[in-house]
Order: sequence, then structure tokens, then C-alpha cells
Amino acid sequence: QLNLTKLDLNGQKKWNKSVGYGNHITSATDNQKNIYIACSGDSQNSSFISKLDQDGNEQWKLPLGSRDDIYDLKIIDDKLFIAGSTYETNDGLYKSLNINDGSIIWERETEYSKVSGFLDIETDQSGLYFSTSSSGKGKSAERETYILKTDFDGNEEWFSTSSTSGSWAYDKSSVIFNSQLLSVGRTYNWKGRNPTYRLISRDITTGEVLWSKHWGSNAPSLEDIVFYKGNAYLVGNDNNSSDGFKRILVYEIEKDSSIARDLIIHTAGYDTESKSLLVANDQLYLIGNSKINISEQQNQGESDIFLAKIKTGFEKRSSSQKVYSSHKEISFRPDSEVSIDLLYTTTDTDHQLSGLQLNVHYNSSLLTPTEND
Repeated sequence: QLNLTKLDLNGQKKWNKSVGYGNHITSATDNQKNIYIACSGDSQNSSFISKLDQDGNEQWKLPLGSRDDIYDLKIIDDKLFIAGSTYETNDGLYKSLNINDGSIIWERETEYSKVSGFLDIETDQSGLYFSTSSSGKGKSAERETYILKTDFDGNEEWFSTSSTSGSWAYDKSSVIFNSQLLSVGRTYNWKGRNPTYRLISRDITTGEVLWSKHWGSNAPSLEDIVFYKGNAYLVGNDNNSSDGFKRILVYEIEKDSSIARDLIIHTAGYDTESKSLLVANDQLYLIGNSKINISEQQNQGESDIFLAKIKTGFEKRSSSQKVYSSHKEISFRPDSEVSIDLLYTTTDTDHQLSGLQLNVHYNSSLLTPTEND
């Protein structure tokens, strides 16, 4: 059974509704707070796509008539774009729907046999970027990760390979950052062993690979990447620590592709992992699951979903935050040691300072040596 839960921006549950049966669900929200869900079918249920209002009431439903997997949704104006894979042929599937009535505008299946599905959609003003999954059979099979760029009518503009080979590979998520398309994913060798995790940069105009960063099999798995406040943020899970702790890692990536900072979230045991990052209401959120108690309610041994807000320090100053300054005149001579202690007070409950300015005024005649000094 698939369920959809709506939370407010403080993490409080507003409602939870059963939306049907299947393997998994993905969702998106438009500017009018309407909700679009895609439920991927199972052995007894076909896949479908629905539009709900903000209270969870169904507006329309489009049965797909098969067990096709839908992995991502994106809304642009009055169109809903869909990325997934076909159940029968295991090909990449992408289509466009009218958000008002669910009618199909166009639909495509990839012509590349090496692509077994589309996992993510990224967009800009020029078109759509589909991240792919690919797989091969046998020890000698080599599959890479690919990005397909199309216009808004589904026509191909370029198809890019990562030059990273394995028997199974995928790009799980992509984001446009500093005029580049950054994608995160992994590659496995024969029978899913020895994964290599990577971050790859492509030119958004041509698809050319500009650079790539690789992590070995003992490195944190890379799950998602988003753009927020001028930086890219990448989340992963470290399952290989020697101290019995599982760590969720959030990396902050600057425009020169360097890792500026990282946030380490410790949890005893191997019970918590991150799934994705979300930007909403000008805030950065982390979504994950855990088998430990993460609130006053006792976990019943199953995996619970959690939502956490991450403060990067680049958030807008709260309207309730006020910083008070004072003026103090300091007299000094060039041959004396001067110490200036700068203090501040703030009404912000988190005691955070969003900006600080120090103005120094001096009399140049006091600081310029003369022949008699």
C-alpha cells in the first residue's frame, strides 16, 4: 500500500492518505499547491498518475495500463514531465502531460539500447536533462552513465556518456550549477560488487564531460544533489566506519568544484540513512529513514521516514532579528598598542549574526611619521 503524507514547513503532519497499491511513489507540487503523484505498479496493479488538490482530493487520474516505473516528475507552466522506464522492454521512458486534464501531449521511449531507464529530470530555460540507468549482462559487460538533453517537445539535442564503465551504472540525480550540469551516481562491477561513487560535471550546451570526482567502494554512497543559496549541496551515507556509527554526510560544493564544508550526522548503529535533499520556502531540508526513535513515539521495528531542516548560514535574516550597533571613539598614538573588542547583541532566538561591519576612522596626521618623530 502506498501512502502520501503532507507536512507543513515546520515538520508537522497535516494529513496522510492511502493512494493505492504498487512498488513506489513519487510526487511534485505546482505553484497553486496542487499535488501530482505517480504510482509505479506491481504484479497485481498497473501504474497511474493522479492530480490532487492541496487537501488530497483527486482531480484526475491517468491509468498507464502497464507496470511502467515512474521515478521523477517536473512541472513547467501547464505541463507535467515524467521520467521512468518501461516494464516490458526495460527502456527509458519520458513523456509530457497537460496538468489541467492529464491528457498526454507526447511520449517517447529511448532509442538507445544501453539505457534501461530515466531516474531524474533537471530543467532550465532551454530544455530537459534526463539522468539514466544502464545495465549489461555478463562479466565483460560495460555500461556507463548517460544524460539525454531534449527540448520541451521531447526532441533530442545531445546524448552524453560519462566514460565510467561497469556492469551496472546510473546517475541518480542532477542539478544545474555554475553553467554546468552536475550529476551524482554510482557504478558496480560484476554482480553489483565494488561500487564506485562519483560526481560528474557536463557542459550544459554540448554535454561534454568537464571533470569528474570518484570515490571508492568504502566511500560514502552519494544519494542526491540540489542547488541552494549559491552553492550545490550533496548528501550521502557512510556505511563503512570502523567505530560502529553510520554517518549521514552533507557536502557543500563551491563554484570551483571544491568541497567547502561538510556536515556529519552521527547515528549509533546502522539504522539511519539519507534519501534526498529538498529546497522549499527558501530552506534546505533532508529526507531520510530510520529504525531508531527519532521523536517521542516509539519505533515499532520498521523503517520510519524523517524530515530535518539544515541551516547553512546563508539563510535570509529573520524579520524578528535585529542587531544593535554602538559608536565609540578611540584615541591612540602610532607607538601604542591598540586592542578593539567588537561586541554585538541580537534579538534572534538562535543568536545568529547574519552580517557584521567594522568602520575605522583615523586622523592621517597622527599616523604619518614626520622628520622630527
